[in-house]
Amino acid sequence: MFNHEKLAEVISAYKGYFPAHWNDEKYKWEAIQHFQKHWDIYADNFSEMFMKATERTRNLLANMNSYPRGMIKAFAESDAEETRGMFINLFDESKDLAERMEWFLASAEKLRVKYDDGNWHQHYQTQNAITTYLWLKYPDKYYIYKYSEVWAFAKAIDSDFLPKKGRGVFNVQGTLKLYDEVREIIQKDFELNQMLKDALEDKCYPDLNKITMTIDIGFFASRFYKKETAAYVFRENTMLTMLGMAAGLGLGYFLHNFVMNEIRIDMISFDIYIRPVSYLYSGLLTMVFAWCVNRAMGGRLEEISMTESLKSVD
Repeated sequence: MFNHEKLAEVISAYKGYFPAHWNDEKYKWEAIQHFQKHWDIYADNFSEMFMKATERTRNLLANMNSYPRGMIKAFAESDAEETRGMFINLFDESKDLAERMEWFLASAEKLRVKYDDGNWHQHYQTQNAITTYLWLKYPDKYYIYKYSEVWAFAKAIDSDFLPKKGRGVFNVQGTLKLYDEVREIIQKDFELNQMLKDALEDKCYPDLNKITMTIDIGFFASRFYKKETAAYVFRENTMLTMLGMAAGLGLGYFLHNFVMNEIRIDMISFDIYIRPVSYLYSGLLTMVFAWCVNRAMGGRLEEISMTESLKSVD
């Protein structure tokens, strides 16, 4: 279960995010289409086939600290049949998912130990990598699981499910259930579905079940949702502060002159002069104060329900 109003807020923000970021994210849909076209479990050269089928996955199977795609290539070059068998078993839908994932992990470790050339300190086949393989093979059924993204998304929509460190298969099963519930709502959103339909190209997987869109919304919620909301408010505050500063400094000059001219004391004369550095100090102090206000507001913004705020207008 989760808070439907908070999910509605995330989806609303995602609609604003989607057009500007589509070119950065469409590779996910392209990766599936490419994989579906080139995957052949019984290919003569398994390593070559695997690398070709997954060449559009970008950071999904390789990043600065994890190289699951590269390790599968190395495994296949050392023992193609054993590596092929790992995927045959993983993609066998007649077997229990948890057992398939555990077997895949055990097989990867077995190959790492057996063929270690001194540099294979890890096999990098995590639940994230395994669910990515499953998603590529069965894009209408499986979601990509990534602990940090799922946790942030679940937190954003007040889900009663939160992944726990060290609970790999449990977390994957919980994610599948949560994302299925979210997807039911996404599929009913005509505007969202039309946006995706209009954006998809021939080289993109059609994603009729909105599995990949659900993954992308989870990614958005974990990386950009709170930042975009806060950035909008803080940007307005900063602009108003700067406008007020510009007006205040100009009007302040005349006010200062007026006040000083009204002060009349015998035998005392005031030199009406403001040093330029005083304007600089005033501006800096004002911006520091505005920054402190924005920081203080940051935590409070996360507690505000945008849906309830709109209702209060009525």
